[in-house]
Amino acid sequence: SAVGGVVFADIITNRKNVQDVIEGGPPSVIMNHMATDMGASSVSVDNVKGACTAVEYLISLGHQKIAFISGDLMTQAAADRQKGYRMSLEKAGLPWNETYNLRGDYSRKSARAAASKILDMDPRPTAVFVSSDDMAMEAINVFLEGGLKVPKDISVIGFDDDPVCLYGSVSLTTIRQPLRDMAQAAVKELYLKIQDPTRGINHLVLSPDLIIRDSVAAPQGR
Repeated sequence: SAVGGVVFADIITNRKNVQDVIEGGPPSVIMNHMATDMGASSVSVDNVKGACTAVEYLISLGHQKIAFISGDLMTQAAADRQKGYRMSLEKAGLPWNETYNLRGDYSRKSARAAASKILDMDPRPTAVFVSSDDMAMEAINVFLEGGLKVPKDISVIGFDDDPVCLYGSVSLTTIRQPLRDMAQAAVKELYLKIQDPTRGINHLVLSPDLIIRDSVAAPQGR
């Protein structure tokens, strides 16, 4: 049976395949990736803005030593979140500290390794912005195992608003991605494209929100 249209959930290493489908096939929409160079409409989240919101919130509470655990930097979302972290530090006049910029890959294992490094740092960061909630929850586990209290000794903020946020030892402050809105917008855009093949290309960028829970507080001794 013929495919009416295709929604791509993300583009990481499959750019060539995606390009082939877009050029030769049914109407397509790319989700979770701002693809201005691929000849298809896209619906994405403003990851730079989300990261800036997270880091600016930490700075507003008085944090100056803020670490970052990245996701897989092959993905646009992870690279954009790192960019937002860096931009926010610059904007606040805080120094860039390469030691505080830790690479993860969205796995719990990578989060555990990064959080273990943070535990051993001197001076230790007072807050950590983590590129996904799943990694943030694992980082909190490592800090608690290491004898720190969250958020009393170290604050942690995640990104996604994954349901997992509510079930750890500390409920997670995070940046909510409007995933349902993103999916609905992608399907709607695809439907309109199928109805009207001459429809132009649109790039819709949705805004994420700060969700405040219990894993962030002002640094002690401020």
